[in-house]
Amino acid sequence: MRRVREVRLAGFEVAHVIHRHGMDSKTALEVEAALLDAYQGTTNIAGGHHSGERGAMHANEIIERFRAEPADFQHRLLAITINRTAAERSIYDAVRYAWKLDVKRARQAEYVLAVLNGLIVGAFEPREWLAATPENFPGTEASLCSQALA
Repeated sequence: MRRVREVRLAGFEVAHVIHRHGMDSKTALEVEAALLDAYQGTTNIAGGHHSGERGAMHANEIIERFRAEPADFQHRLLAITINRTAAERSIYDAVRYAWKLDVKRARQAEYVLAVLNGLIVGAFEPREWLAATPENFPGTEASLCSQALA
Protein backbone atom coordinates (compact mmCIF):
# COMPACT_ATOMS: atom_id res chain seq x y z
CA MET A 1 0.00 0.00 0.00
CA ARG A 2 2.94 2.32 0.64
CA ARG A 3 4.01 1.92 -3.00
CA VAL A 4 0.47 2.67 -4.21
CA ARG A 5 0.42 5.85 -2.09
CA GLU A 6 3.82 6.89 -3.50
CA VAL A 7 2.55 6.45 -7.06
CA ARG A 8 -0.60 8.48 -6.36
CA LEU A 9 1.35 11.24 -4.56
CA ALA A 10 3.52 11.52 -7.68
CA GLY A 11 0.35 12.32 -9.64
CA PHE A 12 -0.13 8.93 -11.29
CA GLU A 13 -2.57 6.09 -10.98
CA VAL A 14 -1.67 2.44 -10.51
CA ALA A 15 -2.10 0.48 -13.73
CA HIS A 16 -3.60 -2.98 -13.63
CA VAL A 17 -2.28 -5.17 -16.43
CA ILE A 18 -3.22 -8.80 -16.82
CA HIS A 19 -0.48 -10.40 -18.91
CA ARG A 20 -2.11 -13.85 -19.07
CA HIS A 21 -5.32 -15.38 -17.78
CA GLY A 22 -7.10 -18.73 -17.83
CA MET A 23 -4.02 -20.74 -16.82
CA ASP A 24 -3.69 -23.70 -14.51
CA SER A 25 -1.88 -23.04 -11.22
CA LYS A 26 1.45 -24.54 -12.31
CA THR A 27 1.63 -22.37 -15.43
CA ALA A 28 0.52 -19.29 -13.47
CA LEU A 29 3.44 -19.76 -11.03
CA GLU A 30 5.91 -19.95 -13.93
CA VAL A 31 4.50 -16.83 -15.60
CA GLU A 32 4.50 -14.97 -12.28
CA ALA A 33 8.15 -15.90 -11.69
CA ALA A 34 9.14 -14.77 -15.20
CA LEU A 35 7.39 -11.41 -14.74
CA LEU A 36 9.02 -10.86 -11.33
CA ASP A 37 12.41 -11.54 -12.94
CA ALA A 38 11.62 -9.13 -15.80
CA TYR A 39 10.25 -6.29 -13.65
CA GLN A 40 12.94 -5.74 -11.01
CA GLY A 41 11.20 -2.90 -9.16
CA THR A 42 8.33 -4.97 -7.79
CA THR A 43 7.45 -4.92 -4.11
CA ASN A 44 6.99 -8.68 -3.71
CA ILE A 45 8.54 -9.98 -0.51
CA ALA A 46 9.55 -13.29 -2.10
CA GLY A 47 10.88 -13.95 -5.56
CA GLY A 48 9.06 -16.04 -8.09
CA HIS A 49 8.50 -19.78 -7.83
CA HIS A 50 11.83 -21.58 -8.56
CA SER A 51 13.52 -18.31 -9.60
CA GLY A 52 16.78 -19.42 -8.02
CA GLU A 53 16.97 -22.55 -10.15
CA ARG A 54 15.16 -21.49 -13.32
CA GLY A 55 15.12 -17.70 -13.19
CA ALA A 56 16.72 -15.17 -15.52
CA MET A 57 20.21 -16.28 -16.59
CA HIS A 58 22.67 -15.70 -19.37
CA ALA A 59 22.64 -18.46 -22.01
CA ASN A 60 26.18 -19.47 -21.02
CA GLU A 61 25.07 -19.99 -17.41
CA ILE A 62 22.29 -22.32 -18.53
CA ILE A 63 24.66 -24.29 -20.77
CA GLU A 64 27.16 -24.58 -17.89
CA ARG A 65 24.43 -25.76 -15.52
CA PHE A 66 23.19 -28.50 -17.85
CA ARG A 67 26.70 -29.67 -18.78
CA ALA A 68 27.67 -30.06 -15.12
CA GLU A 69 28.33 -33.61 -13.97
CA PRO A 70 26.37 -34.80 -10.93
CA ALA A 71 28.54 -34.81 -7.81
CA ASP A 72 29.30 -38.18 -6.24
CA PHE A 73 30.31 -37.49 -2.64
CA GLN A 74 32.80 -39.93 -1.09
CA HIS A 75 33.98 -37.69 1.77
CA ARG A 76 32.61 -35.71 4.70
CA LEU A 77 31.91 -32.28 3.21
CA LEU A 78 30.87 -28.80 4.19
CA ALA A 79 29.18 -26.92 1.35
CA ILE A 80 29.21 -23.12 1.54
CA THR A 81 27.09 -21.04 -0.82
CA ILE A 82 29.06 -18.03 -2.06
CA ASN A 83 26.37 -16.42 -4.23
CA ARG A 84 26.56 -13.06 -2.42
CA THR A 85 30.32 -12.79 -2.00
CA ALA A 86 31.82 -14.37 -5.14
CA ALA A 87 31.54 -11.19 -7.21
CA GLU A 88 33.59 -9.22 -4.67
CA ARG A 89 36.34 -11.79 -3.96
CA SER A 90 38.15 -14.79 -5.36
CA ILE A 91 36.37 -18.11 -4.91
CA TYR A 92 38.88 -19.07 -2.22
CA ASP A 93 38.40 -15.84 -0.28
CA ALA A 94 34.61 -16.00 -0.69
CA VAL A 95 34.42 -19.52 0.76
CA ARG A 96 37.07 -19.21 3.44
CA TYR A 97 36.06 -16.13 5.39
CA ALA A 98 33.36 -15.44 7.94
CA TRP A 99 30.52 -17.92 8.13
CA LYS A 100 28.27 -18.63 11.08
CA LEU A 101 28.72 -22.31 11.70
CA ASP A 102 29.20 -24.95 14.34
CA VAL A 103 33.00 -25.26 14.53
CA LYS A 104 32.74 -28.71 16.09
CA ARG A 105 30.78 -29.97 13.07
CA ALA A 106 32.91 -28.00 10.60
CA ARG A 107 36.05 -29.70 11.90
CA GLN A 108 34.56 -33.04 10.86
CA ALA A 109 34.57 -31.99 7.19
CA GLU A 110 37.37 -33.41 5.08
CA TYR A 111 36.73 -30.85 2.34
CA VAL A 112 34.91 -27.53 2.02
CA LEU A 113 33.01 -26.94 -1.21
CA ALA A 114 32.38 -23.50 -2.69
CA VAL A 115 28.90 -23.55 -4.27
CA LEU A 116 27.90 -20.78 -6.69
CA ASN A 117 24.36 -20.81 -8.07
CA GLY A 118 23.98 -24.50 -7.32
CA LEU A 119 27.28 -25.56 -8.94
CA ILE A 120 30.44 -26.63 -7.14
CA VAL A 121 33.11 -24.15 -8.22
CA GLY A 122 35.85 -25.01 -5.74
CA ALA A 123 36.96 -27.66 -3.26
CA PHE A 124 39.38 -26.95 -0.43
CA GLU A 125 40.96 -29.03 2.31
CA PRO A 126 40.72 -27.17 5.63
CA ARG A 127 43.79 -27.03 7.85
CA GLU A 128 42.23 -25.20 10.79
CA TRP A 129 39.27 -23.04 11.76
CA LEU A 130 39.92 -19.58 13.16
CA ALA A 131 37.74 -16.84 14.59
CA ALA A 132 36.98 -14.30 11.85
CA THR A 133 38.89 -11.42 13.41
CA PRO A 134 41.14 -8.75 11.87
CA GLU A 135 44.06 -10.29 13.78
CA ASN A 136 43.55 -13.71 12.16
CA PHE A 137 42.72 -12.26 8.73
CA PRO A 138 44.60 -8.97 8.28
CA GLY A 139 43.21 -6.77 5.52
CA THR A 140 39.83 -8.49 5.58
CA GLU A 141 36.76 -6.63 6.78
CA ALA A 142 35.68 -7.61 10.29
CA SER A 143 32.40 -9.45 10.41
CA LEU A 144 29.66 -10.47 12.81
CA CYS A 145 30.23 -14.04 11.66
CA SER A 146 32.27 -16.22 13.93
CA GLN A 147 34.55 -18.61 12.07
CA ALA A 148 36.73 -18.78 9.01
CA LEU A 149 38.70 -21.44 7.19
CA ALA A 150 42.46 -21.04 7.18
